[in-house]
Amino acid sequence: MGPRIQEGRKKGKALGAAVRAQLGAIRSLARDLNAESRPIRGSGATDADGAHFAGQRDEIRPAAQAVVEATLSAPYPKVSDDAAQRFNALADQAPLHYVAGLWRPEDAGQHFITIGGGHAVLQRSATPQGVWVALLADFLINPQRDRLRRCPVCGRWFVDATRNRSARRCSRKCTIVWSNAQRDQKAQTPIRRKREGRR
Repeated sequence: MGPRIQEGRKKGKALGAAVRAQLGAIRSLARDLNAESRPIRGSGATDADGAHFAGQRDEIRPAAQAVVEATLSAPYPKVSDDAAQRFNALADQAPLHYVAGLWRPEDAGQHFITIGGGHAVLQRSATPQGVWVALLADFLINPQRDRLRRCPVCGRWFVDATRNRSARRCSRKCTIVWSNAQRDQKAQTPIRRKREGRR
């Protein structure tokens, strides 16, 4: 499992339960965008299946990132034309089906997405592209979607869980790197003396 995603400097106790629940779907998307997703438990897939599945998801990741970036260009609940076109291009090739009940051996090779944090009803897709589509669909309609950010220092996606949405970098380490770079930049900038007034 990869490094843990940092969620901003002040993990707010002040965030309400509803907001924290909405952030859960965004955290899942951030893990996938960062290629840190965990294998689906109980899927019956072998290690070889998992490697093949991860490879397929890696191929789709740039398109999914483009959907996210285009979505973040418009405030919730609006979806830009660019985001809609990119999402629709992915969704057209990835049908999803609802299924109720537990995984069965004959479901091998299918990919399942839990709905609403439960396991009674799942979405099933024959391709990993369907998993991306389900995550992106949740993202498009999530009121907290603007809390998904990309760190300008390391490029990692992270969730801003601060009360006032003030996190700009994914971790303290990246903040220190950014701060040092700002300091170095200021040190290299020549100081202009104020022009003396006329005598």
